[in-house]
Amino acid sequence: MVITYPTARLVFHSVWDGGRLVFRQAPYLVLIAFSIYVLIDLSKLVVASSDIGSKTFRLLLDGMSTILLVPFQVGAYRLIILGEQPAHYLAYFCDRFRRYFKWVAVLWVPTLVGEIMPESGLMSILLPIGLAIIVIIVSVRLVLLFPALAAGPVNVTAADAWHDSRGRIWLIVRTILAIVIPFTAALVVWIACIMMLGLMGSTADLPFWKAMLRAVTDSTMGVIATIVMIANTALLFDVIGDRVKRESSFLPEAMPNA
Repeated sequence: MVITYPTARLVFHSVWDGGRLVFRQAPYLVLIAFSIYVLIDLSKLVVASSDIGSKTFRLLLDGMSTILLVPFQVGAYRLIILGEQPAHYLAYFCDRFRRYFKWVAVLWVPTLVGEIMPESGLMSILLPIGLAIIVIIVSVRLVLLFPALAAGPVNVTAADAWHDSRGRIWLIVRTILAIVIPFTAALVVWIACIMMLGLMGSTADLPFWKAMLRAVTDSTMGVIATIVMIANTALLFDVIGDRVKRESSFLPEAMPNA
């Protein structure tokens, strides 16, 4: 099958339209996700030290955030890919949630390893680099898996996503970079703004009101980044998702019965 490379303009407009669709038609999903980000960030203010207990608590908060945000991601994917009107948040805690979360947890393991490893010595340098390379390679090859788990056939597998990405690595990287580059530019502007507001550094070292403001700004950026990622991978799903869609037999079911 001959695949036409999406132009940077097409990618940008596709992501823009997808993001706007989520904000306009699923504002309560966005609000819940934003609230989760804020609550997790504020909870981390309780522990400012770097001892093992504090690290464990922060890891638990990250894990909780990962679990609670899965319904938001599934709902956003289904809205963008299927045009399905959002269900209530609890409706997404279903079979699709379990399959989606399983793979989120798999890709979160390297982050967990990086957090618990020693902070000094040669391994503290080499291991993060090695893990980052592995995560990048696997993430690119499995980039179609998450939109497929959220909105594709119920029997989709990682092997399907891996097969669809074969020989299309440059297409995937190019499509992702078409959004990463302008988003990085926006991130630089955001960093400049928080510097002017005196919000740089660890939130634990900031006065409470500044820590609150920093949590709000970080959470806003987190929600936007998540929606951009979802819209970007939804485009790839549409362009190169042959096996993960199985269009000839694809009959999307209502979310509560997924």
